[in-house]
Amino acid sequence: MGVLIASILFGMRITVLGALIASARQDPETVWGKLWFARWGRVVCVGIAMNLVLILVAAQCGVWSPVIDWMAWAATVIVCGVLRRSLLTRTFQGATLLWWAATSTLVFLAMLTPLRSEWLAGGWDPGMYQNESLAVARLDGLQPETDTIYALMTHEQRELFVRSSPSYDEVLPSIPIDMETGALGRYFFPMTPLLGALMSRLGGVEMLCRLGTILGMLSVPVFWTLLCTLGLSFRQRVASLVVWCLVPMAWYQGAVPTSEHLQILLLLTAVALYLDAMRSEKRLPWLLGCVLFAAVTNRFSFPALCAVMLPVCAFAEALANKKGFRGRWGVCVIGLTLGMIWDFIFNTSTLLRLHEKDNAIVLVAVPFVIGALVALGIASLPVQRWSVLSFVLRKSFHTIGLCLVLCAWAAVSIIKYDAALRVGDYVGISSVLKDIHA
Repeated sequence: MGVLIASILFGMRITVLGALIASARQDPETVWGKLWFARWGRVVCVGIAMNLVLILVAAQCGVWSPVIDWMAWAATVIVCGVLRRSLLTRTFQGATLLWWAATSTLVFLAMLTPLRSEWLAGGWDPGMYQNESLAVARLDGLQPETDTIYALMTHEQRELFVRSSPSYDEVLPSIPIDMETGALGRYFFPMTPLLGALMSRLGGVEMLCRLGTILGMLSVPVFWTLLCTLGLSFRQRVASLVVWCLVPMAWYQGAVPTSEHLQILLLLTAVALYLDAMRSEKRLPWLLGCVLFAAVTNRFSFPALCAVMLPVCAFAEALANKKGFRGRWGVCVIGLTLGMIWDFIFNTSTLLRLHEKDNAIVLVAVPFVIGALVALGIASLPVQRWSVLSFVLRKSFHTIGLCLVLCAWAAVSIIKYDAALRVGDYVGISSVLKDIHA
């Protein structure tokens, strides 16, 4: 019974808010007809993103108690209902109830899968995500954990357990610690831990341990939404969905509670929202900006991916001669930039650690800036030039694709070999690896 109630509550949190924000003007033919399932995915992921944005603000202020959580959600639903009261027809209400029932059913089915609780005892990264989720739910926010064994130690005693660098003090490993007070900070970016905290409040540890499975189930309608937005036929959509469900990595991520599945949902939704805005020539799709903000506060590396996507969007819009690209470009850049600024302000220790280890800030910021400027430059050139380039690309598509595959294969091989050498140095077998490679 508890599992059913948790599934219903989680489905309500997602679909009611998502339906009010993500739905366009409705009529019986589009709601109850063939477009109902297509809109379901958008409602699901927009509902997740907007719930997380609300939770993020409250948790960052340290006031995310269960009462304030539900009051903030209810207030947002009421405000959205007042602003979009033209949607509140019987047809819309029926569609929302159907979305709610379908979402709750998927969550309930995910809750019936075998429990994957081994990560709670540790394990990097999954164990840290789940432990951070439980800590956030217990502390009502993202503030540091002060009630720790390290707080009982003197400064000299803490030094025995802490690994220090010029910009970072860590324990356990990589968990930031305040050397003066012994308080433990948050290592990961907040969105996935916050989603896990919400699940733990609604359905306990049982729901938290199935975070990846639940998001994997919900990715099915979200992916279908993108396929419909791309204009594929029914057979093409079914075939694509079957392939999507059979991808081994999707099953792996479903069993591992990390941030990848949430990132996939936000990415699919962002692409679908951008395509909708492009086709309707909407200049300021603010909802797209909110989803991009949520994606960056989930994983700081997301703008680097957008560095590739923005020029592609600019090129496609130039060929289609669509209007309003600069407005859509501005919304995307603002959403991504605000997410990066939020990470810089509130996740400073995490960024310093990642930058020290992987030079993450440069690897993300530089491609993002270059990609954004390239996209703007593409949009500024005459359409005729891109028509010629499009003809050349179509004629040499297979050759270019093969070259890209070979380059990617070579890059992955080099990276894996270097990584193997680093592991070999650690365990003392790097000379054997070099002999094998030779």
